[in-house]
Amino acid sequence: MPTENDKTGETCLELNCAAYQIAAAAVSYGPAGDSYTFRCAPVSAADRRRLRRAVVAKIPVRLVFRDSQILLGDVKVDEGSDQWIGIEGRILVATTTERNKSGEGADKRG
Repeated sequence: MPTENDKTGETCLELNCAAYQIAAAAVSYGPAGDSYTFRCAPVSAADRRRLRRAVVAKIPVRLVFRDSQILLGDVKVDEGSDQWIGIEGRILVATTTERNKSGEGADKRG
């Protein structure tokens, strides 16, 4: 779900990655910063439109996984002809959640 912004209504596009099948995930390190690349499916037409708008408007994308979140900037999207798409971006913030025995999480920056 997107969060609100002044101009486009979005400051960050949030994608619930638990809803997708994830493949070919990789982190790479370089002089311009760390980047994260992955492919996911099935991606709805509505999420594809939101991703396109985020890329054009240069809005960061927050990937929400079960135990972590990754905020990406400079996002690029590679839309295939099938339901798979590729997403790549520079890692701005990565957050992990450690779960205790009761199942409650504690936010950890990593």
